[in-house]
Amino acid sequence: MKFATNAARSALRRALKGACAAACAVAVGLGAAACGAGAGKGQVTLDFFQFKAEAADWFKQAAEEFERQNPDIKININNSANAQTDLRTRFVKDRVPDVITFNGDYSFGMFAASGVFHDFTDDPLVDDLNEGMVTIAKNLVQTNDPAKKRLYGLPFAGNASGYIYNKDLFRKVGLDPENPPRTWDEFTAMLQTFRDAGIDPVQATLADAWTTQAPLASLAGTLVPESDYAKLKDGTTTFKQIWTEPATKEIELFTYADGEKGVTYQQGTQNYAKGAAAIMSGNVNQFVDSMQNEWDKVQARDFSE
Repeated sequence: MKFATNAARSALRRALKGACAAACAVAVGLGAAACGAGAGKGQVTLDFFQFKAEAADWFKQAAEEFERQNPDIKININNSANAQTDLRTRFVKDRVPDVITFNGDYSFGMFAASGVFHDFTDDPLVDDLNEGMVTIAKNLVQTNDPAKKRLYGLPFAGNASGYIYNKDLFRKVGLDPENPPRTWDEFTAMLQTFRDAGIDPVQATLADAWTTQAPLASLAGTLVPESDYAKLKDGTTTFKQIWTEPATKEIELFTYADGEKGVTYQQGTQNYAKGAAAIMSGNVNQFVDSMQNEWDKVQARDFSE
């Protein structure tokens, strides 16, 4: 999970400006600590650590725009494919980046609880952020003390769970793409309709294990009540107890991946863009420009029905 903001590039620009203003005192950014490397009295260099390969160009453009507006500040971007390992190593060696992009996950919460990140709770930047995402960010901090549930990062992007579906293939098998399934039984019946017509129902990309997270997030989010997560935190239930049904349904979902399941996410999106399967769970931006068929996206349904 990542965070979301109403003005991502604007918030990033202001965060970098704040980092420079606080140079060598505190660092500012999404999970940031330590101090930017000075490049002489006339210029400050900020070490910007980011981990998403698909976002590298966006951050490069944002940094260049910022540098044009602030010629006394240079942004040194370090892209890492193994962010958590690299960050732990840098923390141990006291080479913490000034600004860090980070997934909003358990590891972020552990780092935040250790006090290594800057506290943004009372920063005016927070006014630009999505209030719900700010609450999520605070709740990620791994502490039982409510007073320590502070904002240690600026939410700037969010993922939504759902499915992209090929409207042309819907019509080909007699289904209405404007009326997608609303229950799990309707969903699996739809997949069976594609199978019976000789069309691969689901494009799987299991060579990249992380791609199993999106459908699980959708299923767990609708099947598991919030009260169960409170019980999980206080130790009165287990993941096995509350996630058995979501995991079982995800396994069932992938039984409808009739094509090769072990392809990479990149290859899978290319296959799907060519019309090789009816639905896919994933990132629209990866392949929207190359989509050859009419397509649409559907919000994840409440499969608790």
